[in-house]
Amino acid sequence: MKRRSIACALALVGLSSTFVGAEPALADPPEVITAWFTPSEAHPGDTVEMTITFTNPEQVEVIFAYLGLAETYDSIFDNVDADYVGCTGDADPCFMHPNAPIAPSDSRTVTLTWSIDSASPCGPNIDLAYYVYAYRESSAGNIGGIAGGANLDVTC
Repeated sequence: MKRRSIACALALVGLSSTFVGAEPALADPPEVITAWFTPSEAHPGDTVEMTITFTNPEQVEVIFAYLGLAETYDSIFDNVDADYVGCTGDADPCFMHPNAPIAPSDSRTVTLTWSIDSASPCGPNIDLAYYVYAYRESSAGNIGGIAGGANLDVTC
């Protein structure tokens, strides 16, 4: 009986030492892209703003970044027509190239203005929506892909 107790005690000591020296879990990296429309609901004929924030998730500087937009399939099939009016923010040319270098965890924000055509359809499930493609280069490598998106309800 004593041998079993000693073996159990040694096993517990061994397990506890495994956890005592364990490193804490790392925090999730920040979202690379956050994007949203202001307001989140609009009508045909309205002007809206789409804000895109690019955040460097790397542990090193991003030396080059590129953003691209693609209309979602829902938006294409809904036949919402929006004209690009302009852009302001931390990019040159606005909105495609966020100003670099970008330090770890730093971000760049741009705001795009869109005018929804007054003849565009509206109603339930009618959206103006975009995917945001992000590409970045750093000493950690080159990474690209769809990284976020924004959705706007077009109501009557």
